[in-house]
Amino acid sequence: MSALSMTIQLAAVDVGASVISRFKSHILSIGKDAEKVKKDFDRMMDSFSKGAKALIVSGEIARGLKPGVDAAAALHEAGMNTEIISAQRVHRFV
Repeated sequence: MSALSMTIQLAAVDVGASVISRFKSHILSIGKDAEKVKKDFDRMMDSFSKGAKALIVSGEIARGLKPGVDAAAALHEAGMNTEIISAQRVHRFV
């Protein structure tokens, strides 16, 4: 084997190694991007899950409070009517 032939073959190996190295870097960068997308997706799903659960709990709390709020509103309305009637009576006597 001549020195020139051996030099060409060694250069070819170096070029091949360089191509493989770039390909490996590309694959690893895709892997990093894929991992980032996976993490973003996992965070999004976690946020969605927490938000949906919070809405469900809030709805149940509102449903549980509704009878009390309705009773308070009725009491407030009765108190307002009593104040109006009292004011009318006072006004009649004045």
